[in-house]
Amino acid sequence: MELSEALPLVLGSYLAFDAVGRRVRLALGNARGAGERAFRVFHHRALAEERLCAPAETSGPSALRPPHSDRLGPFPPSWARSVWFLRQPPRLGQARDLLLAGAASHAARLARAEDPERLEELFTWAVLIRIWADQLDAASEIAHALGDVVEDPAPAHRLLGWIEARRAEEGRGPEAVARALAHLDRVGEPLLETPAWAAFPAHLALVRRSWLRLELDLLDFRRRLRAVESRHPQSPFVHLLRAHRAAALGDVAQASDHLARALYHGRRDPYFAGPVLGLRGLETLRPALLGQARAVLAESKIDTREAGVLESGPSDRGPIA
Repeated sequence: MELSEALPLVLGSYLAFDAVGRRVRLALGNARGAGERAFRVFHHRALAEERLCAPAETSGPSALRPPHSDRLGPFPPSWARSVWFLRQPPRLGQARDLLLAGAASHAARLARAEDPERLEELFTWAVLIRIWADQLDAASEIAHALGDVVEDPAPAHRLLGWIEARRAEEGRGPEAVARALAHLDRVGEPLLETPAWAAFPAHLALVRRSWLRLELDLLDFRRRLRAVESRHPQSPFVHLLRAHRAAALGDVAQASDHLARALYHGRRDPYFAGPVLGLRGLETLRPALLGQARAVLAESKIDTREAGVLESGPSDRGPIA
């Protein structure tokens, strides 16, 4: 056989062997915990805190309590002090009540006319309420209503991407990831301004990894990871993303190194301790890291307050551009 004939055959065999090897490592990674909830669910409280608008110095009777999510934990602390929880907020009280009643489009038009500068803050708060109450359809209604009345649709796309990401993390399929990434990509460069939001699309790109399009998913992940690294090189989210990639490909030793850095740079945030406990094989490989993660989780305080029930009305909107 001529070299010119043998070369494509050898190259094809090598590529096929390499592709099979990656899928074997993917199966090993899933068996060792890379698909567990601690890796799959993002730090949504950090996302919320990075979008915080400073609450007004106002106090009074509350209209409702911040919801507690079994999936996401306590409501974001800074948002829990928001004036929107008051029975009579200083502004946009009627719009807030309409949002809670499910009339999102009416609330958006009213808020835009009364106080457009606080429109995004109010609607972000309302979406957070629905996300933490696990009412994603109602959250989507609110985000769409915001997009219908603002000139810049980026805030609405950010919220819609967030909602679709929650659907994806709860196992709603790769289509939810694709929708989330499409929305987040439309936000553009502002998404990279803060560490958690910058890392969010890369997290989603890795969550959607599949057997059929593994190479494309990993390529997309690497592209998004480079963007995060260039803006926030010491962010604990960067180290966690690297750990997730290593764990997904079955490399527990490398994943544990990155997890140790994530826990250190995360300043003992319990979110970064969870994946340590979810990764199998650390009992013998890194027992000290495992003990440290257990100590961090033992120190964390969990809010066990029961949330009230929120109801949502039917849709009265059209899709945003």
